[in-house]
Amino acid sequence: MSTIKVNNIVTPNNGESVSITTGGAQRVTVDSTGRVLVGTTSASGSNKLQINSDATINSLTVGRGAGNVSTNTAVGNNALYSNTTGLNNVASGSHALYSNTTGSNNTANGYQALYSNTTSGSNTASGMLALYTNTTGQKNLASGYAALYKNTTGSENTACGKQALYENTTASHNTAVGHEALRLNTTGAENTATGYQALRANTTGVKNTATGFKALLTNTTGIHNSAHGRLALGLNTTGSSNVANGYASLYTNTTGTNNAATGLGALQNNTTGSNNVANGWHSLYTNSTGVNHVAIGREAMALNTTGNSSVGVGPYALYYNTTGNNNTAFGAQALFNVSTGSGNIGIGPLNSSGSYAPVFDATTHSNRYIAGHASISHAYVKVSWTVTSDERDKMNFAPVPHGLDFVNQLKPTAYQFKVDRDTETPNGDVRYGFKAQDILALEGDNPVIIDTEDADHLKYKGEHLVPVLVNAVQELTAMVKELQNEVAALKSA
Repeated sequence: MSTIKVNNIVTPNNGESVSITTGGAQRVTVDSTGRVLVGTTSASGSNKLQINSDATINSLTVGRGAGNVSTNTAVGNNALYSNTTGLNNVASGSHALYSNTTGSNNTANGYQALYSNTTSGSNTASGMLALYTNTTGQKNLASGYAALYKNTTGSENTACGKQALYENTTASHNTAVGHEALRLNTTGAENTATGYQALRANTTGVKNTATGFKALLTNTTGIHNSAHGRLALGLNTTGSSNVANGYASLYTNTTGTNNAATGLGALQNNTTGSNNVANGWHSLYTNSTGVNHVAIGREAMALNTTGNSSVGVGPYALYYNTTGNNNTAFGAQALFNVSTGSGNIGIGPLNSSGSYAPVFDATTHSNRYIAGHASISHAYVKVSWTVTSDERDKMNFAPVPHGLDFVNQLKPTAYQFKVDRDTETPNGDVRYGFKAQDILALEGDNPVIIDTEDADHLKYKGEHLVPVLVNAVQELTAMVKELQNEVAALKSA
């Protein structure tokens, strides 16, 4: 049995005849009455087509006015209508590749797909009006109603979804997957948008990546942004070089730049703040204009708004900070209650049972160094603290008012700390020291040795007792010398 390979189909209209040209010398003609004519002479017979040798039918055209150029396939009313010398095109749909003349290797599926294409090649359009305006752009893939609709000369774009890359004209190397993804893009290049309306408003912004429902939705000219997650960087317009990973991360950012947010709602309310790093659920959640922050951990620095240059590492670290600047917090809930204070350093406020028990609970205070919690039993360090004592850094010098009389009233005691104030259970080793209340009674209204800032937790500053002890020794020395002089005088009498 002979084999017939069909490259192009022709369906005759009323009153027309259609020819099928084989690869050999035979010609088969079906006239308007349905007669089959084989070879160069007319022949009548039943509606049965016979070819005595294997043959390839080089053109197959179906539809009124469909193009009929060798190696092309046109199926649909006026498909490939204007084609002259273009090769290896496939047009399926009314007016598909209608204006094509010399373009080759194009595939158009859908009403008016690649309608305006003239000379460009290697495009694939699937969907009504897909790549409708394309003229010379090459190697584009458009799948969906009006995908890449206005593209003219842009090349190597991929658009999948209704109106994806709809406004694109000359930009190249964009990828849009999703309903209206990169819809308004005109000349922005090298963008990747995956998701419903991802990068929808982008016009000239370049090298952006958006993955997720409405990710980078309103971005227009911002560049080098990466958004991954539903609504990530959703309201960004001109902000650049931002990275958002997580639902609504950096959602309200408009012009802020160089931010990195990872986690649901991280930096969600940031607008113009820049150079921030937020890693964790709702970390830096309410930050609006604050800059140069690092927040790592669940709700770390969650309530910060305009404060700048703080570091919060740990769940809920610097949680209540709003406008405070230059704070550094390490550990879960470190500097938890600091709100407007600045320049504080806080480390590890949770005890072994997980209770919040910092040795000092800063709120609006500034310039405090707070290390550890109230249940610490041992503090280890290799060397002594090295403390600044340069005369040039001090002022208002005056004699220390206390001496031997003060020392004689001190009541040294051995003691142990409690596990907590309400429990009569010892914590740690036996220690030597003083009761703060005893020293405070001796100091009076302007204490130096005892810190009364937190009246419910009095603190002892032992280094301030040293000058008092020196005074006492000096007074004793003077008394000893005086006695020595008296003894010497008695001996010489």
